[in-house]
Amino acid sequence: MSLATFQANLQALITAAKVSGDCVMFAEAPSAPTRQTQAIQDQYNQVMADLAASNGCAFFDFVARGSGYAAMAAQGYYVDDTHLRAIGYAEEGFWLGDTLGRI
Repeated sequence: MSLATFQANLQALITAAKVSGDCVMFAEAPSAPTRQTQAIQDQYNQVMADLAASNGCAFFDFVARGSGYAAMAAQGYYVDDTHLRAIGYAEEGFWLGDTLGRI
C-alpha cells in the first residue's frame, strides 16, 4: 500500500473513531529488515505519529521504544521475521499498561 493511501485510510479510521469517542494508535514492533527495510517502516510510523498529533490521538511507538529488530529477536521476542511470540506481546502489554497507568 502506498504511503498516501495508508495516510488517507488511517485518517478515515481516525475520523470515524472520533465520532463516538477517541483514538489510540500503536506502532507495532519492527519486522525483519529482510521483509521490509527499517527506513520504510519508519516512514509509515511517522505518518501514524503525525496523524496522531494532528488529530489529538494518543500514540504509542513500540518501534522507538524498542532496540530494533535484531536486538529484540536476540531476546527471543519473535516467532518468525514478523510476528511476536508471547514474551514479545507481554513486553508490549507491560509497557502500554505502565504508560497508561501514569496518565
